[in-house]
Amino acid sequence: YKTLHGITSRGFPNMFFTGFIQGGVSANTTAMFEQQARHIAYSLAEAQSRGATTVEPSDEGQNAWVATIRELAIDNSAFELSCTP
Repeated sequence: YKTLHGITSRGFPNMFFTGFIQGGVSANTTAMFEQQARHIAYSLAEAQSRGATTVEPSDEGQNAWVATIRELAIDNSAFELSCTP
């Protein structure tokens, strides 16, 4: 899957989501969701100020974000394999 900032994805105009997918992660889930909501609200306000009726990331923007995630992601597969379910 691909997203832009973990909140929107190409091919799904005007659809926004919150959670842990390709976005920031925090021990304080409420604060994380608040920051994501602020980011979504900013994106919508910016679109409205430009007269846009659709918000959807460009391929370039989405691919750049995915590249950033891949570059900075920590491989925690060993931890996940050893963690008791």
